[in-house]
Amino acid sequence: MTRDLNGVRLRLLDAALDLLRREGLRALTQPRVAAAAGVSQSHLTHYFRRRNDLVLAVAQHASAATFAELQGVLVAHAAASQGAAPRARALSLVRLLMGDRARSRLLLALAIEADEDPEIRAAVHAWVAMLRGLVAMGLGKTLDDPDVDLALATLWGLGLQHLVLGDARDPAFTDALLHRAAERLAPSSTPTESH
Repeated sequence: MTRDLNGVRLRLLDAALDLLRREGLRALTQPRVAAAAGVSQSHLTHYFRRRNDLVLAVAQHASAATFAELQGVLVAHAAASQGAAPRARALSLVRLLMGDRARSRLLLALAIEADEDPEIRAAVHAWVAMLRGLVAMGLGKTLDDPDVDLALATLWGLGLQHLVLGDARDPAFTDALLHRAAERLAPSSTPTESH
């Protein structure tokens, strides 16, 4: 029985995360999440009495999912080549964090909620700390290197820009922007490799 209850909770979190990614904050209502998960609203309120409880759990769920994706990218690069080139790792991180409009929509929604709720803010801070660590690892930098914060801010800014302007842009322009961001985040050690 506990296993089934955990399955319902996970379905609710997956449904809420999907709604946030596709439609943003306005979609995160208890009735919509319950319907998307295929459960009654009373089931949802059994797990998440208040909307903020749901948002907090979604922030934690999104953090775990992002960690797994980013870690997968870094492991794939490590397996593909001994110490993959910083620029290749940076491009993969840029594509994952900036190129996904749904991820940017999710981050923006959670940032708005975090502004008004200290519990959600703490969960988002934990997510940011995890992202900082993975970005530092991906760029071959230490956590105290200011370039890590600059890289994260750049990725978020580009992600927001891509969210807002994505449909109005030629995909080739977006791809060129991704490559340029990777070049800036992990500059070549030799002048001839620069573009």
